[in-house]
Amino acid sequence: MKKKKPQLAFVGDDTWVDLFPTQFDDCHPFLSFSTRDLDTVDNGCLEHLPRLLDGLVGLKKEHDDEMRSHKSQTSENSTSFELIVAHFLAVDHVGHTYGPNNPHMEGKLHQWTSC
Repeated sequence: MKKKKPQLAFVGDDTWVDLFPTQFDDCHPFLSFSTRDLDTVDNGCLEHLPRLLDGLVGLKKEHDDEMRSHKSQTSENSTSFELIVAHFLAVDHVGHTYGPNNPHMEGKLHQWTSC
């Protein structure tokens, strides 16, 4: 029996796709060039992360895994990921662009920790 390749997912800073162009099975890169853009990458992560986490191996209860095994293999939700890379950028951009004590930092830290 051939061992199935682990499924890898990514969402966030597009630099990862430049470094690893073929490694991710489910990939959602967002442009990260502008350090003054504090929302695009993080909001993209927050948009896609719930669905990706829903497929993370080990987070689902046994019953959910049994139900998933009965679903069609072509279903979008049938993917089980063994690794998810989620690279949020706003905290880094705030720190480098405005400094760690800027009011933007508190808001971005709150957004990040509330997810």
